[in-house]
Amino acid sequence: MPDNEQENSSESGRRMRFEVLVAAPPTSKCKKVIGLMEEMVAAYPGKIKLDIYYAGEQLTVKPTRGYQVEGKSKKIPSSFVNGLQVASGEIPDLEELRKIVAREVSKREEFWER
Repeated sequence: MPDNEQENSSESGRRMRFEVLVAAPPTSKCKKVIGLMEEMVAAYPGKIKLDIYYAGEQLTVKPTRGYQVEGKSKKIPSSFVNGLQVASGEIPDLEELRKIVAREVSKREEFWER
């Protein structure tokens, strides 16, 4: 399944990266993680790119360094914001996720991976 990209992009062409690793087919927990991340994407139009990776399937985009570093130790579902793992094997806490995203949004876009 292709990644779910926002059509608008920020002025610099960079967007914050959200990545989720989910089961194929997604479990109910995985669907909740995807929904939560899609909510965050909608809250920041044009600022966030969401990549959804399905366990056992070939990646369609190059993952962030942080995602790659976790290697095969990632649990399903796993969630990443700009390469920072925010949840492993669970649904991210909404308030904690909001804080992390707000912190990342406050950074200059040149620190965001393409």
